Amino acid sequence: MIDRTVVLDRAQTRLGIGDRWGQTVGRHRWLVLAVWLLIAVGSAALYPALQNSLVGANFSVPGTESSRADALVEQHFSSFGSEQLVVTFTSDRVRVADPAFRERVGETVSALRQSPDVLRVVDPYETAGFVPQISEDGTSALAFVGVGGDPRDRIATAERIQKLIDGASDGGIDVAATGYSPMTVDLTKVESEDAVRAESIGLPLAFVLLILALGSVVAGIVPLVTTGIGVLAAFGVFSL
Repeated sequence: MIDRTVVLDRAQTRLGIGDRWGQTVGRHRWLVLAVWLLIAVGSAALYPALQNSLVGANFSVPGTESSRADALVEQHFSSFGSEQLVVTFTSDRVRVADPAFRERVGETVSALRQSPDVLRVVDPYETAGFVPQISEDGTSALAFVGVGGDPRDRIATAERIQKLIDGASDGGIDVAATGYSPMTVDLTKVESEDAVRAESIGLPLAFVLLILALGSVVAGIVPLVTTGIGVLAAFGVFSL
């Protein structure tokens, strides 16, 4: 029987970058875990700052006639602010001319005018015959609310205005705020609720599938933990 000696080429036994990195991480595993734990904690602490820095999408197109018109309105009619919200008063039972309707509009307009976030409020009853703020059938009325600041400030103002008029709907009269910023607030709220609902379903399902695929609870947890830390780290980077 002939003995054959296989001589491996040194180039074939040379470790790649991934192999060397894996060995380094294995040798310093506790240090690596500590660093990633610090990254996760720091990123979680920065997450509120990221939320506060986010603003709604800007759908305006620079250079268009509408954007130039907005700039001219803000320049020549600064008392109306950089954005005009609309507070709607609607009812199927009470008419605009009824004292109860007038009282509800008056109370809401007075509260808005006392708010430091509001620059100007146009009462629907004060512009009769000039600006059509009252519907022909007498079931609806509009109050224009001027607010200022950059988009982030206006969104925060819209949130406070919505809270201010939350309790105004009563006696068959519905009061609501609409406009770009209120729409952005509502859209963000719906998106956040949908994301939480999707994650509450997707994460447990992914965990079960990982356990079935990998055959171990620990093996199923590891990908979820690493993914979660990666997402937190991304949030931390974006918030800087």
